[in-house]
Amino acid sequence: MQTLERPVTATVDGFRSPRPPRTRLRRTLVGLIVALVTLVSALAVPTLMGLFPSVYSPPLPADAAFAVKNRVVTVDEYGKRLKTIEALYGAQAPTDPAGADRFRRDTAKAMSVADVMENAEADRNIVIPDTKVRQQLTDMITAQYGPGPDGYQKFTAGLAAVGSSEPDVLDEIRQQYASAELIKQITDPVQVADSELPAEFPKYAARLGTPEQRRLSNIVVPSQDQANDILAQLKGGAPFADLARTQSLDAATKAAGGDFGQNVTADKLQAPYAQAAFAAPKGQPFGPVQTSQGWNVGLVTDVIPGKPADFAQSQIPLKQAVTTDRKIAAWSSWLENELQSENVRFADPYRPADPDGAPAGLGGAPGQGG
Repeated sequence: MQTLERPVTATVDGFRSPRPPRTRLRRTLVGLIVALVTLVSALAVPTLMGLFPSVYSPPLPADAAFAVKNRVVTVDEYGKRLKTIEALYGAQAPTDPAGADRFRRDTAKAMSVADVMENAEADRNIVIPDTKVRQQLTDMITAQYGPGPDGYQKFTAGLAAVGSSEPDVLDEIRQQYASAELIKQITDPVQVADSELPAEFPKYAARLGTPEQRRLSNIVVPSQDQANDILAQLKGGAPFADLARTQSLDAATKAAGGDFGQNVTADKLQAPYAQAAFAAPKGQPFGPVQTSQGWNVGLVTDVIPGKPADFAQSQIPLKQAVTTDRKIAAWSSWLENELQSENVRFADPYRPADPDGAPAGLGGAPGQGG
C-alpha cells in the first residue's frame, strides 16, 4: 500500500544486528546510536562551552575524522568502523552527493557518541563477561545461519564479503551490552510518584486514548494532471474501484479497487496524505495529494471514532509513559554534558550539524519515541 509508512529492517544478505534484549527505552536511546538513524538535530539546551572562547582545543591532524578528548580517530579507522556498521546493520551511504555528505557526518557523530559512552563505561567499571558476549554471538549465528560449523562458516563468509571480522562483531555486541548498562545506571534513579499522575494526565491524554481510524481506498498515478482527471471522473459518477483497477500504480491495492484492506490511523500514513484523508467526509473523494509514491486520489469508506483516555483506567500506562519520557530527558541531559566535557571535535568533512548537542530524538515530547 503506497501511502503507508513501512518499517525498514536493515540487513545485508540476511545478516542482522546481534542485539541483547531490548526494552522500549533502550530502543529509543541506544537504537539512535547503533542503528544509525539520522543524528542531525539536537535539543535546544544552552551550553557553557560557547561562553569560554579562550578554552584551547588542539588542532586535528590532517588524517583525522574526529577526536574524543586526546584520542584521534583517523579517516582510515572511521572507514574500518563503518565497515562493521555496514556488516551488522546494513547501513549504506546514499549515492547522491548531498545524501552521502549527510551520511558521513551523521555516522561520525554516531561514532563519537559511542566513544564518549565507552569512556563513561570504563570510568564506571562496566565490564561485560566474555561468556555473555560469546553466547549472544552464538545465538545470532544459529538464528541467522543455522547451528554448528556450517552456520559458523556462512557467518564468517558473510563478514568477509563486507570487509568486517568476528572480533569487530564481538566488540560491537559487548558495546551494546555495556551501553544498556550505562543507560540503566543513568536513568534508574528517575522515579514518578502516583501523586504526580493527575497533573501529567492532560499532557498524555491523546497519546493514551484510542485514535480515530479510517478505512480508505486510494489511486496512485504519476502526474498531477492525471490525478485531477481521475478526481473529475469520480465527481462525475465514475466508480472509484473501477478507476483504481485500471489506472492505479499501486500493485498492492489496485486489484481490490484501491482498498487498503485495513483500518488505519493517521500516524501510519505519510503526513500530507494523512492530513487530507482525515479531513475528508466519509464517501467523498479527496486529493490530489503528492507523496513519495506519486499523486494520490483517495476515498474515505468508513470512519471509526477515537475514544479519549480515562484517567482511572490509564494510570498504569500513564505512569510508564511519564517515566519513560523523564528517563529519556535525563539521559539526553547527561549525554549532552558528556559530549561537551569530552571535547569532541570533528574535521570539516565529518562535522555534523550540531557537534555539541545530544542526538535528536532523545528528548522527545510526550507521544514521541519508540
